[in-house]
Amino acid sequence: MPYNNHEPLYMQIYLELKRRINQGIYPIGTMIPIEKNLIVEFNVSRITIQKAIKLLVDDNLVERKSGVGTFVLHIEKEVAANKTIGLIIPGLLPSFGENLLSSIEAECTKQGYYLLLKISHESQTLEKACTQELLDFPVDGLLIEPVQKKFYNPLLIKKILSGFPIVVLDKELAGIDSLFVSTDHYDGALKSANYLLQHRQHNIGIITYRSITNSSLEKRINAFREAYANDSISLTDSNIARVVDSYYLNPDISTGSNSDVANIKRYILKKKPTCLVVLDSYLGMLTKKAIDDLGLKIPQDISLFGFDSNKIENYAPEYTFLSQSEQELGKESVSLLIESLNQTVKQKRILIPANIQECHSVSFL
Repeated sequence: MPYNNHEPLYMQIYLELKRRINQGIYPIGTMIPIEKNLIVEFNVSRITIQKAIKLLVDDNLVERKSGVGTFVLHIEKEVAANKTIGLIIPGLLPSFGENLLSSIEAECTKQGYYLLLKISHESQTLEKACTQELLDFPVDGLLIEPVQKKFYNPLLIKKILSGFPIVVLDKELAGIDSLFVSTDHYDGALKSANYLLQHRQHNIGIITYRSITNSSLEKRINAFREAYANDSISLTDSNIARVVDSYYLNPDISTGSNSDVANIKRYILKKKPTCLVVLDSYLGMLTKKAIDDLGLKIPQDISLFGFDSNKIENYAPEYTFLSQSEQELGKESVSLLIESLNQTVKQKRILIPANIQECHSVSFL
C-alpha cells in the first residue's frame, strides 16, 4: 500500500483496514489478519499496527479476543451519495426570503436531501467564504442568491463554469450561462407599469438605491421605461430617484435611515410625483415613513405601489404590490438542482410569473 506524507502511518493503515471491512473484504464475524501478518504486509512496527486496530475498536467495528484474534463486529452504514445541498442567501425578510427558505427546506426533505444553510449578509467576502466552506464539506450541489454587487464572486463563477451543479436564485449573473430560477422580474414589472398606466398615473417616481444594483432592480426599471414609452410617455432620469444609501441589513429597520427618509422627502417635494414606485420592501418602508412625515395620505394625496409586501417587524404599511411566488421559487430551484445532479436538465432557465396584490393604494387620475 502506498503511503502519503500528510498523515501518520497508523492513521493510513486504520483507514485501509476500515475500507476493507466496509467493503466486505473482512466480513462480519470473521477475523482480520493477525498482527504478525499485518506487520509484514504494511512493513511497519507492531506499535503502529496496534494503534490502527485500537481506532477500529474505538469505532466499534472490531473486537479483540485475547489469545484468539480480532473479529469484525459491524460495518459502517454507507453515507448516501448526492444527498446534501448547500444554500447561500444574503438574508431573510418576512416580505421575501422566509417563505422561500421554508419552501426549499420542505422540497429538500421531500426529495430525501439534507440542506445546509449559510447567510452571506450581503457581503461578497463572506459569500465567497460560505461557498468554499460548503464545497469543502462537501455538498453535492449549491443553491445561491448572489449578493447585490456589480462584480461577481470569482469562486462562484469558476465553479459554475467547471460544471459543478449550481442553481442561481433571483439575481441573474449577466453573461454567465448558469442554471437560473427566478421570478419573471421583467414581465412582472411590465404588468405593474401597465397597471399604473390604466390608473393614468403618468407622473411617477421610482425610488431605488444610489449605488446598490442587481439584475432584478434594473429589469424592473427597464420594464417601466418600455411600458411608458409604448404609451408615448418618456421616463427620464428625473423619474428614477436613486436616493437611498442604506439597505435592509444595516439600519435600525423599525425606523429606517433618517438620511434616506430625508432624501425621499426632498424628492417628493421637488418633483411632486402623483405616484411613487418602490422596488423592494425595504424601500417601501422608508418611502412610507417619508410620506407619513410629510403629512400626506395614501392614495388621496399620493399613490404608492411596490414590489414585495412590506412586512418588516411591526412596521407593515399596506400598499398594492407585485407578489412573488416564493413557494414555486423554492420548489423549482430544488427540482432543477436535482435534475442537474442526475444530468437530466431539460430547461436551464425557469421564470415564474408574479401577480399584483390589490391594497387600494393607487388612485385613478
